[in-house]
Amino acid sequence: MPSKTQILSISININLCLSKKRIFTKLSINQQFTHRYHSFNYPKMNTLEQNKSNRDAKAENSPRTLGLQDAILLMSLILIAGFVRLGNINDQDTRSFPSLTSTAEVVDNKDAFIGKTVTIRSKPVKKVGLSSFTINDEPRIIKEPILVVNASGVPFDLPTNRNRKVEVTGQVRNLVIPQIERDFNVNLEDKNYKGYINRPAIIAKSIKLVQ
Repeated sequence: MPSKTQILSISININLCLSKKRIFTKLSINQQFTHRYHSFNYPKMNTLEQNKSNRDAKAENSPRTLGLQDAILLMSLILIAGFVRLGNINDQDTRSFPSLTSTAEVVDNKDAFIGKTVTIRSKPVKKVGLSSFTINDEPRIIKEPILVVNASGVPFDLPTNRNRKVEVTGQVRNLVIPQIERDFNVNLEDKNYKGYINRPAIIAKSIKLVQ
């Protein structure tokens, strides 16, 4: 029959074996859980990454639609390009003929031009009375047109083709009808010139078609 010491030793060994078994069982369960967790989540993560890559590739390959701000920017650039082109066309006349003056110069510096003779090349805007018309060689800029009074003694009809330009040479004067009629021997009907009184006008000694 075993002694008390032997029984105690056997009991301790059994407890150690049971403890080791429990620890091993827990480790095994944890490993199985970790393996299953990764096995479950890795495909999910790979799927999410693949979907993101597909969306990015689709965004790069698909044509970009214009938003409202893009459309406004595009229209602004087109308008600016048109203004620049018109400006270049008028500047070509000035560079080719250095003696030419623009209507904008006369309007902006009226006092400096009063009494001086200028030559302006422009498309006519509209007829005024029997012997006058207006010109504006920079219609893209909001500037008042200049009145041209035909004092050449030769009748002049505006071209039917409004793309044709006229070249006008004459003295810049404030339009005070009695003085203009006396100084240049012309007859102007007051009712046709109400909107031009005391504004700069070119009293033309020469008018001809160009271009």
